[in-house]
Amino acid sequence: MKINENDNDEAIITNLSLAFEFLLRNHENTKKTSIKKSPYQFLRRKMKSSRNLKLDNKDPMKNFVDDVNDNLLSLEKNLKILAFGINFNKYAKFRSIVPDVTWYLGSMEPEVNFRGDETINKNEMNFCLNFIIESALRLQQFDFEIPNNLGDFP
Repeated sequence: MKINENDNDEAIITNLSLAFEFLLRNHENTKKTSIKKSPYQFLRRKMKSSRNLKLDNKDPMKNFVDDVNDNLLSLEKNLKILAFGINFNKYAKFRSIVPDVTWYLGSMEPEVNFRGDETINKNEMNFCLNFIIESALRLQQFDFEIPNNLGDFP
């Protein structure tokens, strides 16, 4: 990650958001093998999307299914932050400064979801950089390996 004070706000915010996202993803990927899911995957199965269920836009169940899926994914994401031992209040502040990102199936790069009001001052930039460093140190504080002879997590 490279941040220069001369960069525009959007570039700085993008780099901060992506740095944190890759930090978490790389940490979690070290905790699974090709046959074992991550111990940080709290949903046993993903619900089918309204598109997979072939629900029409006029069907009231479409919004319900989409809302349930969004809420479950949000809960899982926030639970991971807590499970990783990251300070949730600082995470909430970090997320209020930088946009969230979305990983699409089959994509190696996430998409940054800009809100349209992205600006960042020097104090916010320093907070975000420090938060990412603190999070990386926290993840290293209790790092572990998953033995290959263990089965899937319950």
